[in-house]
Amino acid sequence: MPNNKRFFFPRIHLSVLAGVMWTTIGVLPCARACPGTVTAASGHSHPYPYPFNTMTAAEVIQKLMTPPVTDADFRERDRAYHYVAGLKDGTQGTVWCFNHPIKPDESTYEVVGAIREGYSVEILKGNAAPLVLMELKRRYPCPVPEGNNK
Repeated sequence: MPNNKRFFFPRIHLSVLAGVMWTTIGVLPCARACPGTVTAASGHSHPYPYPFNTMTAAEVIQKLMTPPVTDADFRERDRAYHYVAGLKDGTQGTVWCFNHPIKPDESTYEVVGAIREGYSVEILKGNAAPLVLMELKRRYPCPVPEGNNK
């Protein structure tokens, strides 16, 4: 007769939001002993920079504000545009809100232009995500709900 005991092993779920990797550990049933899987739970439980998906603010500015010439330039411009679009999509309604009609590409270029003008070269060498989110929040604040006026 087979052993019907069920063991559990950790399931690691990785997701990337705004250039930061979040690791969450879940549990999945394992029909047999799963050697070596318990050690997988020693992954990071706090966010850490994931260098393959982040862009510096200087990179975003350079890729979006320089007219593309080659196919590679067009791909890099699209990569930067979609990086910012992902930040906007993931935080719209919580960090920032549309408070007047504006085209998505216009808001992207407004935000990137403001970052280019408002920060030092040293700051622009860092991750673009916090700067983009701060500028979105500054330009397009969410309304304060009634009853929360302090």
